[in-house]
Amino acid sequence: MTVIDNAPIGSSNSDDLRDELTVLIERRTVLSHDVAVHRAMGDLDNNDPYHRALESLLTVDRRMAELNALIAGSTTCTPVENGTAHVGSVVTVRFGDDDNDVETFTLVSSGVLADAGVGDTCSSTSPLGAALVGSRAGDTRTYTLPTGSSCTVHVVGIA
Repeated sequence: MTVIDNAPIGSSNSDDLRDELTVLIERRTVLSHDVAVHRAMGDLDNNDPYHRALESLLTVDRRMAELNALIAGSTTCTPVENGTAHVGSVVTVRFGDDDNDVETFTLVSSGVLADAGVGDTCSSTSPLGAALVGSRAGDTRTYTLPTGSSCTVHVVGIA
């Protein structure tokens, strides 16, 4: 279970968190490459190296999101086991009915910068992020874009 409290972080603990984050950023680069190489082999159903690399990448992404939330002084992150999307969740979505239009990103609090090393991110306060908070795999959510038009997204998975 992952719960992040808004406890004070000392400077040495903060440095340790940043050091761990730096190591994870480097590891994520390697894992992203591994995923791409194994995906190019084709036949994803029977491609164990691809699935192992992808699972490792998702684990690193989750830990990076936790560290960023701690460093940013996030309040509380709901337990991961409940299956709902929240700050720190890695969410895979499909836009509209196009099976090829699938994206995976980490939901982050508005205080976490997009370039903070967590890969593709979506702010929980953005229209899409706000629509996804509290969603579960299989849910369909509709949200309003800044242009005023609406967009539908299908939640494929949450990690």
